Amino acid sequence: MAGKLDEQTLPAKIQRTMREAPVAKPITESEAAEIARRLFGREAVAHALAGEYDDNFRLREAGGGEFVLKIMHPDRERGFVEMQCAVLQHLVTTARELPLPRVVPSLRGESCVQTKVKDGSRRIVWLLTYLPGKTLAEFQPHTPELLEELGCFLGS
Repeated sequence: MAGKLDEQTLPAKIQRTMREAPVAKPITESEAAEIARRLFGREAVAHALAGEYDDNFRLREAGGGEFVLKIMHPDRERGFVEMQCAVLQHLVTTARELPLPRVVPSLRGESCVQTKVKDGSRRIVWLLTYLPGKTLAEFQPHTPELLEELGCFLGS
């Protein structure tokens, strides 16, 4: 079909990160908990969260602390993660009033860390504070008022 992008026209790296492309074996909850302990010093129980390309986990510490551990797709570029961390860190000083997750530094003080996981792949890992609530997909109905409120928040 003319004008349609197919897999042959996409660079190999983009193909590997597409949802339909085979990806590395998912990280287990127990491995995620071990990674959180080893890289961030967090003793927590890990619960898998949905993720399109990456492995995401909600961490719960016995003392009540909650975090989101993000273990990125093996082909994810470090600069992509560092950019996200930099934006969130910038917003800490420029938009304190916004309810946004905060980047939690690793034990070495880094915003993200590259580590080898059990399947042998190297993954970029980062940790965020957890924000309770529902995702937009879970919240129904999508009223005009809700969408306007979301637009105002994003505009801020």
